[in-house]
Amino acid sequence: MMISPDTYVSQFKNRTLKQCIEERDELIRELKEFETDPQYEGMMLPSPLTQYNVTVKYLKALCDLIAEKVNQADPHYEPEILSTIEIRKAGITNTGAECVVNAANSYLQEGGGVCDMNPTASLKREDLENGEMLREAILRFSNERNEDNFFDVLELLRDSIVCVPCSAILSDQDQKAMEQLIKDAENDPDSLKGVEITSKDQIRLVPDILQNGDDFFFPVFSSAEEMGEYGQHFSCVETEFLHAIRLARNNEKKLKGIVVNAFSIPFILDAELFDVVEKTKTRIVQD
Repeated sequence: MMISPDTYVSQFKNRTLKQCIEERDELIRELKEFETDPQYEGMMLPSPLTQYNVTVKYLKALCDLIAEKVNQADPHYEPEILSTIEIRKAGITNTGAECVVNAANSYLQEGGGVCDMNPTASLKREDLENGEMLREAILRFSNERNEDNFFDVLELLRDSIVCVPCSAILSDQDQKAMEQLIKDAENDPDSLKGVEITSKDQIRLVPDILQNGDDFFFPVFSSAEEMGEYGQHFSCVETEFLHAIRLARNNEKKLKGIVVNAFSIPFILDAELFDVVEKTKTRIVQD
């Protein structure tokens, strides 16, 4: 069973800075192993990808604790264990470094300059309209499961309009009226062709839920075409993916996550990563 990042990092509260850094390096090694050979096995639970994403959260929590210990001048701090500082004359965007530390202000507040540089390409709203860009990103991740492709999918999901399959639920009054209409046309069903029916009460659209074993998933699709024959049984409601996350959170079932394009090349976003997508910076630029 996987524990929460808070529970995980609590184990290191009273350990020395050196021990925390050793654990950090071990987490980084595990992440690199996955990125080199993901060994992904579909719906295995918890999937290797889920373990990977949880480990990323562990790493973040541990790095925050390490920073806290350094700032508090931990008495066990040993300067010699830090990496060597090397001075280079180079461009900050092509140094080959794993990260860039930008001491812009004491509040770590995002602003302009280096902090505002988005390494991913900017998009226009129309680039995502037909869902093809999202579908291709999922395909790339399916063929090569690495961190860059994974976060590319998350960034596109954040700004995408998706199709949510919903069942139309009539009120009891409207349902009875519909049944009576069908009964009256029993001997001449063709008479119903072209008949417009106005409901007296509000029609509820209830999202469908897919089940895999004991787990439930909220399905969305990059386009109506991706729904295939399955979509013939539902109404396709187009909505922002961020709204789909809210619908999934509020569903009466305890959902394992959201599955995108479940019947072609599926991509599963675990529920624990919903907040990651919500906090992802938009790539959409305003005209």
